[in-house]
Amino acid sequence: SSIEGLTYVHPTYLNGAKQVLSHADMRIAADLAEYEIRIQSYSIFHADLENATARGLAALRSIRIVPELEEQVTMVEGACIGVHVRRTDHVKCIAASPVAAFEKAIEDELSLNKDARFCLVTDDLAVKMRFQNLYGEAIYSPTTVLGRMTAQQQYAGVIDWLLLHRCSKILASAGSSFSELAALRA
Repeated sequence: SSIEGLTYVHPTYLNGAKQVLSHADMRIAADLAEYEIRIQSYSIFHADLENATARGLAALRSIRIVPELEEQVTMVEGACIGVHVRRTDHVKCIAASPVAAFEKAIEDELSLNKDARFCLVTDDLAVKMRFQNLYGEAIYSPTTVLGRMTAQQQYAGVIDWLLLHRCSKILASAGSSFSELAALRA
């Protein structure tokens, strides 16, 4: 509401939409647009969240999850380190967060604690299979429906997000609002 002329356009993924990654980027895109502008994704929608103000964090933490989803969120015993590897559509995020960097971070954690457990959240089956093959039982990744477009995938995504924000720390994909909001809510 703080950006004049911003309206909700359509509930589905918008092909050809501009990718906007910050509050400032959204304002610039809106100011430069002569006609309707469609926004595909956006890191944090409001300055109160972007700046992690008390008001923004209170709003994020006040979100109540549907009990049916909350009941499906189970963690392994003990602290888990969250690992969010985003791969399907965010080109800048993917480039800034190579799989090899996550592997190194996991190996560093395992060198400090051979019993470390990791809650893997990803939208890519190849990544999930690779990490399970490399790290075996150290990887906890209960979600079987991967992706972001269908209702079933989005449902599974909420469960993944709830799992991620319950971890002791998060190895996050750079620039991903999914990682950022899980960390802020935690």
